[in-house]
Amino acid sequence: MVSMSDASAVALATGVAAIAAALLAGPPPSLVRSRLGAPAAILTSRAARPHIAAPVSPPWIRLPPLRVQMILSACAGAVIGLTVAPPGGVLVGALAPPAGIMIWSRHRRGAVLRKRAADVAEACLALAGELRAGVPPVHALRAVAAEWPELFGPAAGRVAAGGDPAAALRSTAAQPGALPLKAVAAAWEISARTGASLSTVLTAVTDSLRAEESVRREAGSQLASVRATARLLAFLPVATLLLFSTSGTERTPVEFLLGSAYGLACLAAALIFIAAGLSWVERVSRAAQPN
Repeated sequence: MVSMSDASAVALATGVAAIAAALLAGPPPSLVRSRLGAPAAILTSRAARPHIAAPVSPPWIRLPPLRVQMILSACAGAVIGLTVAPPGGVLVGALAPPAGIMIWSRHRRGAVLRKRAADVAEACLALAGELRAGVPPVHALRAVAAEWPELFGPAAGRVAAGGDPAAALRSTAAQPGALPLKAVAAAWEISARTGASLSTVLTAVTDSLRAEESVRREAGSQLASVRATARLLAFLPVATLLLFSTSGTERTPVEFLLGSAYGLACLAAALIFIAAGLSWVERVSRAAQPN
């Protein structure tokens, strides 16, 4: 049984490594960022990427910070594992809840980023449409701010106070997914100084956003099968354990893994391989998609 568990762990690590190596490629250039003229080295550096804040919970739900959630869940899971299946249940109970919380938090941050990017594209399209219809830029900005106050509200407030909205737009563009607002700010300044058409620049930005979203969706659909295969390989040892646990032997694989020192060592190694493989696949998949 020991050799069977080791073989499953080796097969899992080999399969996930092969998938990740097949996907290893540099991230494609962003169309919007290329039009903004930012250097590629700065845009792709980790230090230049802003932190993606977690979405705000409803007012009736006050969750503690992510680190506190992981610590509390690990303690609770360890106590439950010690009660249900000592001593190996402590390891599983201490690792499984924090891993689930981390995956859930990452999914929420990704959802916030995707929603903000979609809102920026729609807002720029609406602003360009208002300007093409002959609406003055100040009134068009107020109309768009009424529908997207998070993106254009500060700029509209600056205009109402008689100031320049470009600084407010640049401040909002620092949020993840709102980088195209830098182009709106630059176009606003150029239009105010030279009298150039603001709708032309916004139309170009909108076209770039559409093309980039199309590329992002195509890459996501191509990588979905790879992610599904990696998750299937990750859960394959669990299915194998459940299958061999019904064989009617004196000591099942689950009892060996959770009740002996060698089993705990095999279980820890398997969890490390699974976590490393899934993290590698997710990291390479994100790098293969436009940001």
